[in-house]
Amino acid sequence: MTSERVTQAYFRHELRTPLNHIIGYGEMLLEDVDSSERADFQPSLQRILEEARNLLQHKARRAESHLWPCFETADRCAFCRAHA
Repeated sequence: MTSERVTQAYFRHELRTPLNHIIGYGEMLLEDVDSSERADFQPSLQRILEEARNLLQHKARRAESHLWPCFETADRCAFCRAHA
């Protein structure tokens, strides 16, 4: 594997792992809320899950399209400067 591919894999892992934890924990909480009297938490938990899933998809697409931050040059490329 090239060093760039290793770096990309590392960043994908670093982005996905915390988001997957948030999603998993949110799903557990949602199951608990469904079986309890605290139905008022359900909309908020559903929104958290939806936003975490959207962010996970967005970060995955961004990691696939460009290695960010850019380690190829001493100065960041135009894409990295624009999205810093």
